[in-house]
Formats: sequence, structure tokens, C-alpha cells
Amino acid sequence: IKQRTNNSIASSHILSLSYDHWHYSAVARYWHNGGQWNNDADLVWMKDPQGVYIACNQRIENLYGRSESEIIGKTDHDLVEQKFADIFLEKDRQAIERGCLMRYEERLIFASDGHQEIHETSKTPIFDEQRQLLGILGIGHDITQRKEAEAELEGARILLATPGGGERVLATLSALDGWNVLEDGGSLR
Repeated sequence: IKQRTNNSIASSHILSLSYDHWHYSAVARYWHNGGQWNNDADLVWMKDPQGVYIACNQRIENLYGRSESEIIGKTDHDLVEQKFADIFLEKDRQAIERGCLMRYEERLIFASDGHQEIHETSKTPIFDEQRQLLGILGIGHDITQRKEAEAELEGARILLATPGGGERVLATLSALDGWNVLEDGGSLR
């Protein structure tokens, strides 16, 4: 198991705080696991109120193409081009101003290997019991496959809506194993 540095583990008192609707259960799970995020599919990070990274998981390391020790203590401006850093920080600011969880979609390019993913990113400010801002928690969930499936469905919808599109779909289906197209107008069985 990869050991996290002491700098990446926020104070354990976070677990004892009461957040009511600002609570994001991932905070408890993340720090309960000693700063290790067991779901390697999601990007997980936390920044302090000044936007300095105080925790991250391995997927964030892959995103930035840097080790945890090269990310912790840095801001987005230290890690990415200014135009992207400005966008990230603006989303942080919006979540803080709203005082609650916000979600948005974004396309990310991973520095580790150059591949792209579409993420539904959730950001929420984390407050203490006196409503003092402790930082902002972010989780990015890969929705690339879902977005690709939605695009394929939209393409099929458009094809079916065009003159002769239905016949092309039936011809394609008839070429697939297990599909029988009846001659009585294209019923499938």
C-alpha cells in the first residue's frame, strides 16, 4: 500500500465536525482511510482556503503528471497553464460563494499519458463548526463512456429521423448475428 506523506493528511478533527447539508461524505471516507482514497477511478483532492493542495490521490498525480510531493503545497497556477488554472480557481470560488456542493462537466487531458476524459466534477467547501472555511474538496468522476453512449444514441436518433434512415438501420441490424429482419415492413424478432 502506498504511504501518504504527513503533509497530505488533513487534521483528524475533520471527522468530528458537524457539517449538516455542507457535509460531503467523501471527506470522512478519505481521511478515515489515512489519507488514502481507495477508489482509483475518481480524482480526489482538497485545497486549503488559499487554493493550495493539501491532499490528493493517485489519479490527481496522473492528471498532473507529478508525484504527490510535487503537488502538495502547490496551487493550480503552479501545476497547469494559466487559462486552465483560472478556470479551476473560478469554479472553486463559485462553490465557496454558494456555500454548497456544485457540479459541472469538464474535459481533462492527463499529463501522464496524454489521454482525455470527460469528468463530472463536484466541488464543495468544507467548513468547521463556526462556519470558518477549512478548504475545498473536489471529486472528479469519469463520465467519458456515458457521454460517448449519449452521442451514439443522438446519432442514431438523427439517422432514424432522416428519409431512408430507418431502412439503413434495418440493413445494418440484419447483418448482425442474431437479428432477423422480416420482409413485412421491417419487424424484428
